[in-house]
Amino acid sequence: MWYNSAVRATKKNHNGAIDAIRIAAILGVIMIHTTTRILETSRFDVQNYQLTLFLNQAARFAVPVFFMISGYVLQLSYKPSAGYFEYLKKRLNRIFVPYVLWSAIYYLFVYKQHNFSFPTALMTGAASYQLYFLPALLVCYLIFPVLYKYFKKLTENTTLSGLGAAQFGLLYYNYFVKPLPIFYPAGVALLNIFVFILGMGAAGNEDRLQEAVRRNKNILMICVLFLAGYIFIEGKSRYLQSGNYLAFYSSWRPSVLVYSIIAAWLMYYFFQKHQIFASLIKTMSGLSFLVFFIHVAVLETVWSGAGDLIFRYMPNFGFFALTAGFSYFTAFALHKIKPLAKFTG
Repeated sequence: MWYNSAVRATKKNHNGAIDAIRIAAILGVIMIHTTTRILETSRFDVQNYQLTLFLNQAARFAVPVFFMISGYVLQLSYKPSAGYFEYLKKRLNRIFVPYVLWSAIYYLFVYKQHNFSFPTALMTGAASYQLYFLPALLVCYLIFPVLYKYFKKLTENTTLSGLGAAQFGLLYYNYFVKPLPIFYPAGVALLNIFVFILGMGAAGNEDRLQEAVRRNKNILMICVLFLAGYIFIEGKSRYLQSGNYLAFYSSWRPSVLVYSIIAAWLMYYFFQKHQIFASLIKTMSGLSFLVFFIHVAVLETVWSGAGDLIFRYMPNFGFFALTAGFSYFTAFALHKIKPLAKFTG
């Protein structure tokens, strides 16, 4: 059994490795969005912007890892005795108001041309292209108590292998055949439910995971480098064949699933082993939720002010650094205004 039945997830002290992984994931999201803007501006010239495309593909671990972290944190913090609606209220209290606020800001002031209503934008996350994650995460929140109830069964080797195979098949169908014909947030949740459950399983089993990675870290590092290259080639070749930018823009692929899991394991191992700048990491992790909301607005502001210069002289790391730096600075400044924190995230 992959999950140790003798170990139940309990509330633990603050985990600095999870903080560091959360920062890596939000930086990965920013890398995806800045490099996508460069590729869009180049008219998807993937032949002459291969480094840009590689960075875009190598960062594809970001969203699956966010789902994994969410499963991990929920498994540690969940109290079944509180009841379903109390649990849901606690979850929604953190995300609902900031989500509505930032959806309104993007809908009214950033992306003002649209053919859907604001309620539709809230349901789907369509007010801005990063916001789909929260309706999808809400689906996971809604079903989490059921997953928790059957957690032991779900994490048995046979069941987990079956779930992994089913997830692999769904991702294959979604990427190579056609997108799942279901409500988009529910589809995203379905395509990430396996990593969400893996995150749940990691809670309370950190030492076993750490030891397993320690024994195999060299092989895993080779695998993650190989997979980064494979995902790059896969996205590029399928785009050149189809002309559909979703060939490289999609994070829902079998290859990305395996890549994300291994990347998360390795990051946890190294961040747990080398815990440096703990205070800074904790602060940046605490700002990551707000950075998730604001970084696209920052990206658009930076691009509108210096897009031509960025495209010509610093299309990759420079644009990423400006967007990430200004996003974190803005988040830090907003967090200093205490009355705003509940509303902004």
